[in-house]
Amino acid sequence: MELHKLLGNKFLQLRMNALALKQHIQEHLCYCKFELENLEHAYQTTVNQKKLTQHAKKQVKWKEPGIQALAQNYIKICSQLTNLIDKKKAPLGAISLLPIEAARLFKLDVDDDIWQDIGLTNDVDEQNSIPPWLGDENVWEGIKSLLVYQCYQEEETYC
Repeated sequence: MELHKLLGNKFLQLRMNALALKQHIQEHLCYCKFELENLEHAYQTTVNQKKLTQHAKKQVKWKEPGIQALAQNYIKICSQLTNLIDKKKAPLGAISLLPIEAARLFKLDVDDDIWQDIGLTNDVDEQNSIPPWLGDENVWEGIKSLLVYQCYQEEETYC
């Protein structure tokens, strides 16, 4: 067959148009399929996240009464220790404990009293004393002299 005879062939034109339209439809279907999969994935993720959040909230609510009871016991002990300190029945230098606020307990801020162990550990003297590098003038002068000596050593190595 000669190509110039096919140029005006109506059947061939319609067939090529049908092929082009079918390929265009296939492209759109693939695009829609991927969009639907992305939408389903996003929906599933949202549903799973919602289920996880609901489960976590339920678990926290379930444990709240036990934690609040423990907090109330701690507050009672703090009060008893403070009474002993006030009556001078505690060791000299004993510090009253910081009572925790039950209302703020579940906010979990980093600066809440629940994270402070003041008065609970044996290093009370260490907490109240000034470190030697800060409060002892002899140590301060020694550090200063050591720094000057190190500067002289550096100068000697570079000269």
